[in-house]
Amino acid sequence: MDIQKAYEILDISRESSIEEIEEKYFLWIRIAKAQEQKGITDPNELINMDEITEAFNVIRNHLLEEASSKEGKKPKSPFREKMDHFFDYYKFHTVAAVFTLILAFFLIQSIVENRQEQARLAALPPVDIEIMMYGEYFNDDISPLENNIAAMFPDWERIEVNLVYGPTEVTTEFDIGAVQKNAITLMMEVPDIYIMDLHHFRKFFEDGPFQPLDPILENEVEQLEDDRLYYLQMQNDDQERLYGIDIAGSDIFNGVELVGKEKIAIIRLDADKEENAITFLQSVINGLTEE
Repeated sequence: MDIQKAYEILDISRESSIEEIEEKYFLWIRIAKAQEQKGITDPNELINMDEITEAFNVIRNHLLEEASSKEGKKPKSPFREKMDHFFDYYKFHTVAAVFTLILAFFLIQSIVENRQEQARLAALPPVDIEIMMYGEYFNDDISPLENNIAAMFPDWERIEVNLVYGPTEVTTEFDIGAVQKNAITLMMEVPDIYIMDLHHFRKFFEDGPFQPLDPILENEVEQLEDDRLYYLQMQNDDQERLYGIDIAGSDIFNGVELVGKEKIAIIRLDADKEENAITFLQSVINGLTEE
């Protein structure tokens, strides 16, 4: 292909700089990619990228030879030129392929980790009691609480305590994110006992599946001070019922660096381990009254 023909095919003037020529070539590449994505197959409409690439190489080599003759530098070999244009033309495919490989790697890793976690949980003994602490509590390590409960109930093999931070006031992006995440957590998780601060106890009372405690802990609550007992009335109920007991100061919190005020214990209405939940509260209440 002669140089004049090359300029005509590339549709650029002979006064153009090497940068302008390269920019024009990349424009043709983008147009060809757009045709490919649209699924255009009519040869009369399709851009002949082989011809355009050949024209670009002819022009570029011509300019490089002129420059090298003036500066005494050796131009790139035809093989190097072909490799350069190969990567120019296919760089979009290369990036997409690399991204796909990375995505596939993390997906496979996630599946493997999930299966490993499922296998680990399957090997554990059944849960004896599950407790969710929900409210404006801050603590990175809740294991001392689990250990204290385990010491109180040595026959229980597996105790799970999940601490979920719930802001009282939503003032930061972190708080907004926590509220959005917690909405899903409260729908998905089904603990036997909730431990909440007063704000969230009142907030979730009507919608929360809370079980009345007065009929099942009647003797125990008589020993507690009134400020530990939280009575509320459901809309469809004709009287107030006891739904929460503040267990702050219990021995189960010894050594637990837990920021937060009230710790109102609630038994979930559909608790899977209801009997253990009642036993737990009975023991905690007895511990509070013995102090």
